[in-house]
Formats: sequence, C-alpha cells, structure tokens
Amino acid sequence: MRYHEYGYGPPLVLLHGSGPDVTGWHNFHGVLGAFGEFYRCLVLEHPGVATALDALTQFVDTLQLDSVDIIGNAMGGGVAITYAIAHPEKVRRLVTVGGLGCGLQPWEGIHRITAPTLITWGRDDRVSPLDMALIALRAIPNAELHVFPNCGHGAMIEQRDAFVTTVLSFLLHKESN
Repeated sequence: MRYHEYGYGPPLVLLHGSGPDVTGWHNFHGVLGAFGEFYRCLVLEHPGVATALDALTQFVDTLQLDSVDIIGNAMGGGVAITYAIAHPEKVRRLVTVGGLGCGLQPWEGIHRITAPTLITWGRDDRVSPLDMALIALRAIPNAELHVFPNCGHGAMIEQRDAFVTTVLSFLLHKESN
C-alpha cells in the first residue's frame, strides 16, 4: 500500500478522486505544508473505486489509528463518507471536496454520519453541480457547507489558500460542551 506522510500530530487521511493521472500527491501536495503543521498527513494512493474502501479500512487498521480526520476529494469523498458510516467510532471529523463520489452508494445512509462534516464545493464545478451539495447538507446531521467562488472541481488546487484556511478552521475547532 503506497502512501505519503508529512507532518506530526493527530492523523489526517487524505483521499484522492478518480480520473486520468489523478493521484493523492497530485491532489494534495500543495496543502501538505499547511496541514502538516498541525497533523500527521497520510495521503493514501488508493487503487480505485472498487477497492478504495477496503484499502482505507486496511490502511487505518495497519497503522493502528484509533481515530482519524479525513479529507476526501470527489470519489475520495464518497469513500470517506462510506467509511464514516461503517466506522463511526474511527472518524473524528470529515471533509469532502468537490462532490461525494459517483453512484448512489455514498448517498445511501449519509444521514447516519455522526462526525462533524464540512462539505466544500466550487461554485463553478462542472463535474458535480453545486445543487448536489444541498442534498448532503440537509441529510448529514452535523454538516456545514462552504462554497468557493471562482472555483471548479478542485478547491484544494484552484483556491488553495482559502481552502487551507477554511478546512483548518473546521478541523481545529474545539467543540463547546
């Protein structure tokens, strides 16, 4: 299992989307420096849609991670959502970027996600229209939505600074009791 590791702190798993030449490194190398100041960033190079959930489960178990924060881009967001539903005790916070994956599977049961969830979307996304974000926002009990202006499908690349600020603010937020 291939992965990139950067930084120190609580584990933050980053899952890439799908498509030609898409890798975790391509999707996330530009934000690792910022996230690595606070987190042990683990960028999983998962094998694709069919086996990504199994790869993530094996990865978390092999590294003996008690709980993780997860950022998933597009198809990686769908994998993160499916993992959060199947393993709610393992997911502390969840961030999706530019869609929630393909097919119905990630959408089924999203109302069972217990982790605080940040849905991020590019206003001008032509791969996953912004209207889709509203379905997830209404269905996930503890969800927030951030829309990046002048941005398509890859907010972490197209709006890097705003993405880092928004996501770190969400991940580092302390819950009040």
